[in-house]
Amino acid sequence: RKKLRGMKPYVDHLNGSFSGGEFKQLDIKVICNSIDCKQESLIHAQRAVLKTVKTHLVEFGRTLEDQDVANILISTQQSFITFFAGLPGVGKTSLCKLMVRSLGVDKRLLSVSVARGWTSIRDMVGFHNPLNDRFQPASTGMYEFLHALHAEKKAGGLHPMSYILLDEANLSSIEHYWSAFMGMADATTSQNLPIGGQDTLEIPRHLRFLATINYDGTTEPLSPRILNRAGVIVMRPGEIASRSSVDVSALQTMRVSSEHMYTLFGLFKESPDLESVEKSALEDVRKILGD
Repeated sequence: RKKLRGMKPYVDHLNGSFSGGEFKQLDIKVICNSIDCKQESLIHAQRAVLKTVKTHLVEFGRTLEDQDVANILISTQQSFITFFAGLPGVGKTSLCKLMVRSLGVDKRLLSVSVARGWTSIRDMVGFHNPLNDRFQPASTGMYEFLHALHAEKKAGGLHPMSYILLDEANLSSIEHYWSAFMGMADATTSQNLPIGGQDTLEIPRHLRFLATINYDGTTEPLSPRILNRAGVIVMRPGEIASRSSVDVSALQTMRVSSEHMYTLFGLFKESPDLESVEKSALEDVRKILGD
């Protein structure tokens, strides 16, 4: 009986039992809207997007200051992965989802719940099954999402930003299960993710990771090699307001293309000219950091 049990996988393979069906194709297509990003109107476009996101957050019951909204937009645009840190119950996960919804690209958000004990990319994305020479996707849906982005990139054209939310990201050591994406945090172009054999998935430049982490003594700490490549937004307990009815008809149309988001909130090749008040504030920051 033991020998028969050992032979069963080979018999199933010969009979085609491991062939499986095609995975579900995800619909993540969102039509982009144009926005004026010329140098002379850049600050007005930035403020328009910021005001739109802030107003939508008020509509959803989250009241944030202008600098907090700007911090989120800039951090998530300039960092491949951004951590939202804080104690349980401060609204980290909901804020990430509402922020993406405020940008009008909630179809392009994948929420992944990290489990305790993840050790490699196979727990998050999947693994190559040598018995049937096929890729076995994980139950997170991340392979299907990345495959949809890969197909979209091959088709060409302009696309909005896309996001993957790693909820409770430090329940397991992120340096292990996210290691395949670690090098992509330093890249400025699309990268290829090997998925077994000769197959790869192209990770587009407009993909961003959002990660929520708790500091309650029950989670894994973040190592310096992660912190050196990430943005960290520390959230403090605050009052969550009730949903408000606001007029959004006059706001800037969202679903901005990723190229325009780079122009608005990405890294600049040259430092902008600062006003006297801004220069004074920058010097104060430099003195504090130099201390």
